[in-house]
Amino acid sequence: MPIYYLVGGLAALLSFISDRVGGSYRRSRDDRTPTGRTLWTPFDVLCVALLSAFAGLRYFVGTDFWLYDGLAKNMHGLTLPQVLSSSPQEWGFTTLTFAIQKLLPFPNAVFVVCSTATVVFVYEVLRRELAQVAEGVTVYVLFAFYVSPFNIVRQGLAVSIVFYARSVWGERRWLAILLYLVAVSIHISAVAAIAMQLLERFFGRSRLFVPVLMILALVGAAALIAAPQARVVVAYLNPRYADYLDTAGAGFGTIATAAIFGILAFASAIVGKQTYDDRARQWQNYLFIGVGFLIAGVAAAPVARMAQYFLIYLVLLAPRRLDAVARPGMARVICTCTGVVFLAFWLRNYDGLLPYNWIFS
Repeated sequence: MPIYYLVGGLAALLSFISDRVGGSYRRSRDDRTPTGRTLWTPFDVLCVALLSAFAGLRYFVGTDFWLYDGLAKNMHGLTLPQVLSSSPQEWGFTTLTFAIQKLLPFPNAVFVVCSTATVVFVYEVLRRELAQVAEGVTVYVLFAFYVSPFNIVRQGLAVSIVFYARSVWGERRWLAILLYLVAVSIHISAVAAIAMQLLERFFGRSRLFVPVLMILALVGAAALIAAPQARVVVAYLNPRYADYLDTAGAGFGTIATAAIFGILAFASAIVGKQTYDDRARQWQNYLFIGVGFLIAGVAAAPVARMAQYFLIYLVLLAPRRLDAVARPGMARVICTCTGVVFLAFWLRNYDGLLPYNWIFS
């Protein structure tokens, strides 16, 4: 377990140094984000390389590792049409895996590429949106957004793509739309995430948005328990996912995660309301949407995975909210300690993450 903290601490340190020495790399941008658009410094590159290597070079770490390792190995000697016709995964991810195996025929190539892309998309959003990227990196690591893709490789990649697409929507809409389509081709759950983003766009300003959302989450949990017809809707998207709803309800891990993020969401909504702007309001609403999925996921654990598309906005919201409290230094210490405990809880309660092994061991 200490290796996760060591890597996270080094990554936060590198991004902290970049924040301090990066002034000469900055170039001006319009005022639609809190900071100007920034160029990456060498320390940013080192930070991303560290996080990407640690994730990409793991060996049988994560519950999905065996699946995608086997998928890549079984593609040898086959053509793309043959692979697409036999693969249960979405066509975009299958095509990506096929291309990686042809262009980069070395062990763990799929995980190196997917992990690098996942980290890069998230880090670029942090660089775009935050004045102090180190705070965002700290939240990203300590609240398990970094390690969760170890268990959900495809969805983790889709989450990061949707995260970046939403960030560039206001200025490069064509790119955002293209990325949304790519995310859907990687993991079909991105469709629901995009739909919820549109819902927030139209109704998010209403004071009733959060109360209605929480009620719908509770109703959704009850429906998943009492109405097996929900499988029909899911099966229409991908028959393989219909079986997910036949799994048992959530265990202690999901219930505790829902409680923790629920507390964080309500606390961040109360603290620093005077600092609200349109972006912060959206991030806050997204966090509540994530909590809603966790609540619904209590009835069917796989539904809770949808929360990752929205809980990740904590990496942007927390630094903003911490600046608004009366004693920001003490608030940062409390938040960091909470994150340290949460990461330990996550590593202990989610299968496949301990012990960490890498491919050279």
